[in-house]
Amino acid sequence: SINLVIQMSHAVTALGVGLAVRRGRVLNTGISNGRGQVRARWPKWVGYPLAILLEAALTAGLLAMQPYLPLGEYPIVYVIAIMAVAYWFGEGPAILAFFIGLLTYDYFFIPPLHTLWPPTNCEEGLAKFMAFFFGSAVVASAMILIRRSQRDAQLLAERLRESSEQATGILESITDAFFAIDEKWRFTYVNSETERLLRKT
Repeated sequence: SINLVIQMSHAVTALGVGLAVRRGRVLNTGISNGRGQVRARWPKWVGYPLAILLEAALTAGLLAMQPYLPLGEYPIVYVIAIMAVAYWFGEGPAILAFFIGLLTYDYFFIPPLHTLWPPTNCEEGLAKFMAFFFGSAVVASAMILIRRSQRDAQLLAERLRESSEQATGILESITDAFFAIDEKWRFTYVNSETERLLRKT
């Protein structure tokens, strides 16, 4: 059973990093405000109560299913929850979800049950505790890094767009003709004065 728990930890870590990379390519974590900054979709404080509610609902569900489907024996569900919190709300709520999850998992599912200290008194319990700790830490860290990278990329794209608009405005405001061509002598940009002259010819 110890080997199974360790294997589950490795699988959860790999799954979390894989999902983080996949979701990081297609989901946005913020919205540009048009001034070179990326604002969050929701206030920062919202993540904290949602993290608490998620952990409470998850623990209640696992306890209700324990006699029939003992998913609480493995930390995978908690790790996925922490992964989601880290991705959507960032490091603060993720840290809160991590510690709440660790305490509730230790209290309800790691022997000796209904005690917080010592965390465990057997090898199997130690394996569960370590699987939760390291699996959650690695997956949450990966999610936070991807979230930061997305926001940095969005900010860079917004700044490039603004720079392009400023350059276009300058070129359009000059009274001389200006144009740009590529290596095949094809026009890639012409300003309004160039367009006027080309229409005349």
